[in-house]
Amino acid sequence: MPELTDSDRQQLRAEFDRQLEAGLHHGAQLAVYVDGDRVVDFAGGTTAPD
Repeated sequence: MPELTDSDRQQLRAEFDRQLEAGLHHGAQLAVYVDGDRVVDFAGGTTAPD
């Protein structure tokens, strides 16, 4: 499996944030594991709409 680079993480974070800001999700979490190691762990937004 290819390595996840800092640039990859930045792109994932930008898309994660873009979707929250666009209102596609009230809140979201994203965790990515590679060979049992957590390599990405994002959370954002709220638990319910305003």
